[in-house]
Amino acid sequence: MHLNLKNKNAVVDFTSKIEECQYRNVKLYMVLRDVNKTIEGKTISYQLLKIALNEELQAYFKTTISQQLNNFSQDGSIEIQEYNPITDDIKRIYTYKSREISSFSNGILDKFEDGVNIPEVQSLDEIKNKLWAYCISINFSKNDNILCFKKISSSKVYTDELSFKEKMLCWFDKNSSRLEKIDKEIINFDRNIDFVFYNGIYYIFQKSLFESTVGIEDEILEIADQVVEELENSKLFDGLDLLKEKLNTNSNLRKRIAAITKTSDYKQLDKTRIKKMKEVCDNLHLNLKFNKGKIVIEDYNDVDLVVKLLNRYYVACMQTSTPYGAYAKDEIKIA
Repeated sequence: MHLNLKNKNAVVDFTSKIEECQYRNVKLYMVLRDVNKTIEGKTISYQLLKIALNEELQAYFKTTISQQLNNFSQDGSIEIQEYNPITDDIKRIYTYKSREISSFSNGILDKFEDGVNIPEVQSLDEIKNKLWAYCISINFSKNDNILCFKKISSSKVYTDELSFKEKMLCWFDKNSSRLEKIDKEIINFDRNIDFVFYNGIYYIFQKSLFESTVGIEDEILEIADQVVEELENSKLFDGLDLLKEKLNTNSNLRKRIAAITKTSDYKQLDKTRIKKMKEVCDNLHLNLKFNKGKIVIEDYNDVDLVVKLLNRYYVACMQTSTPYGAYAKDEIKIA
């Protein structure tokens, strides 16, 4: 279990700051995403636009964010754990340090840090097709602020005749006691945010939406490539080309390989560890070939077995010795 007291205190800290700050310090930004496809592949870029708020909306965002964060910070059962590509479904807060290779960090976070002049939204219709997320910025002081993000899709925006035909939007006029059609540009906001960015760290409440919003898949691929390169350099595997081939088309495999870096000994592979892996395969009747202290990968089933072995997927209950298979698990540090 990777609980970090410093990060837990940080959640309590920025939650109390949000409660105490003035609602006038709340600002709203729209995050646009653009995908450019070329012969070499695709490039993704992000754009940040400011949108003006009245005092009622500023107070609304401040209140709803404060309520959500309070629910997390006051729940003593919620863990705070470093981000891992493969996890279980237990409710927890994940932390993730911003990496320079992230196009999201370069395109969005840097604009806040540099204090650049961010243009304003002129029309929802103009940005609807590229709308990716929205960001609520809350300033505590000159150099102290928090960025709160929520994934959003174009289906939350109503700007033209087609969208109004798909969903008839009306409001009730108390003066005339009748429904009236709404024919203005409309955007629908949720009460909860997906993640926040504070002091160089992401605090994640909705893991899958965080991954989608920041495009973490590219970073996971880079980490997975580094792991495969280290496996090649170990000279303990034959047939890694099959693994690399599958890596390019299987996002789940990339996550599982990237998760290997979360184990404390993945860089300490040697023939003794390979011998232990062979013992596991023999005991569990797993069909994986070993030759002269090396693992031999002959097909895609072997790829799956090797990744499981590297992830310490095969475990046993300390009470009953019953064997289990689990990707998501917490390493227990014994003092």
